[in-house]
Amino acid sequence: MLLCDSVRTDASRRMVVEGLFHTIYLKRGQSYPAYSHLCVLTILSAVRDSGMLQATITEASTQLLVASSISVPVAQQQDPLDSVGVIFHFSPVLLPIAGAYWVDLWYDDFMIA
Repeated sequence: MLLCDSVRTDASRRMVVEGLFHTIYLKRGQSYPAYSHLCVLTILSAVRDSGMLQATITEASTQLLVASSISVPVAQQQDPLDSVGVIFHFSPVLLPIAGAYWVDLWYDDFMIA
């Protein structure tokens, strides 16, 4: 799972990740509550059963759910070496207070990252 500003596919079908980051932070002069834009790029391998994939953002100290993506169906892969890429776009996300935020990945209601 990668956090970034955006993900696009180029002419040769490669994913181009722009603005990779590990911490959600505000630009100088912004204050809370604040809005943030982000993408979550996930690459799954060895998908043995079809299921639903979802990303969520929660405030760490209160466990307040800040944002939730739609659930995306992921099909079982015939070859365990195959991978499946899913991009979640969160735009804009309201960050209500200063502090840490968790980005979690769920597969059939089980947290996997």
